[in-house]
Amino acid sequence: METNIVITQIEQLSGLGHGNNVAMEIAMETYRRQMKGDFNVNKFDLNLISTCMITGPPQTTLTLQDGLIVELGDTQLQTVYHIKQQQHHQILLVNGDVKPTFRHTGHKQSLSISTIHHISNVEHNTTWLDDVIQVLQDFKISILVVKGVVDECLHDYCLANQILVVENVKYHALQVLAVATQTNIVTYLADAIQDDVGTVMSVECWESGWQPRIGVKTNELIKTAYVKLITETPLQTVIISGPSTVTVAMMENEFMNCAHRLQDVVNTGKALPGGGVPELKALQCIKRMKGVQDVQLDECLSTQSPHQSAVLEEMEHVYENYLCTVNMNMGCTNDKMKVLHSIHQCIDTLQPCIVPDSDLEGGQVQVYDCCRAKMEAWRHAWCLVQLTLLSDMQIITGIERSEVKQALFTDGIMGFL
Repeated sequence: METNIVITQIEQLSGLGHGNNVAMEIAMETYRRQMKGDFNVNKFDLNLISTCMITGPPQTTLTLQDGLIVELGDTQLQTVYHIKQQQHHQILLVNGDVKPTFRHTGHKQSLSISTIHHISNVEHNTTWLDDVIQVLQDFKISILVVKGVVDECLHDYCLANQILVVENVKYHALQVLAVATQTNIVTYLADAIQDDVGTVMSVECWESGWQPRIGVKTNELIKTAYVKLITETPLQTVIISGPSTVTVAMMENEFMNCAHRLQDVVNTGKALPGGGVPELKALQCIKRMKGVQDVQLDECLSTQSPHQSAVLEEMEHVYENYLCTVNMNMGCTNDKMKVLHSIHQCIDTLQPCIVPDSDLEGGQVQVYDCCRAKMEAWRHAWCLVQLTLLSDMQIITGIERSEVKQALFTDGIMGFL
C-alpha cells in the first residue's frame, strides 16, 4: 500500500507547519501570490523571497509585503520622494564597497614594478571617480544597491543627481533582487556592462510602524527609514519583528523551515502522512514478517539468513522507541507505557499515533511530512546500519562480502520505505 499522498489543493498543505501555524500561513500566502502572478504555478521559488528583521516591538509578528524592503539612510528620503513619481528605474547591484581602495576577498597585490609613474592620490581618485560617474551616466542608473558603503565623493554626486543609494544591504537581498531583475551582481562598479543593469518597476517609502528610542533614559527616537523596490516578477519580503535579536532570528529560521517543506511538496507534488503513519506501516510490515508463516517471503528473507528474527526484533524496538520519542517530544505524555499501548492500537488502522489524553488537538489536524526529505533521512540511517552490521560480521563471524547481501536482506527490509 502506498503511503505517499498527492497534494491537489493548497489548503491541504497547512499540515506541513508542524505547530508553526503562523509561519506556515505566511509561506502559503507567498505561494498563492506567486500563483496569481502566473510566474510558475507548478514551482515554488524561494529565490524570490527575502526577509526583513525589525528588533524592538514587544510582540512577535510576521507580515508579508510585495517587493523588496531594505533599510535606508535618512539622507536618501528626499531622493525617494523625487524618483517615486517615475517608472522603470535602472538599477545596479554591487557586492562590496564602492571605493577606489576596495579589493574583493582573496585579492593579492601585484608584484613590484621597476618603473613607477608618479601620480598623486588625488589624481588617481579623481580618475576612478570619473570612470564610475561615466558608468552611471552611460547606463542611466537611478538606483545603486551596495552590500558595503559608498565613497563620500560619489555619494555626494548621487545625492545631487537624484540617484538613490542603498548601502549595507545583505548579500541574500542582493541575490533575490538579482533573480527578480534577471541581472548580475558586480564586484567593481567601474566594470559594469549593459548585461549587469536591471529594471525596477517602482520605488516607494515604507514605514514599519515602530520607532525605537536611542536609550532608556531619553524619549528621542531613532529615525529608521525603509524603501520598497517593486519588480515585474513576484518578489516578496517577509517582515519579522520581535523584542530581541534571538527571537527574530528564531522566527526567521522557523519560517524558512516551513517554506522549504512547502517548496519540496509543491515541486514534487507528493507528501507523506505525518503522525508516525509511515513508521506504523513499517511496524506492520515487520510484524507480518515475524508472525505470518504462510506468506511467501522473498529469497533474501529465506531461512538462509540465520539472524533474521533477531534483526527484525531489534528493528521493531527501534521503530517503537522512535514513535515514543516523537510523542513525548510533542508534549503528549511522559508515560512511555501509555504511548506503547497507543502504538499497538494504531498499527492495524494506520492512524496517526497520538495518545488519547493528549492536550494537543493533533488528531483533528492532518499532518504531513516531506516525502523526499524523509526518504533521504531513512536512507542515510539504513546505510549506517548496513555499515555497522557489515563491520560486525567481518570482524566476529568472518562472513564473506559476497554473502553480505543475503545476510542483511536489504531488499526485503527496505521494500516498504
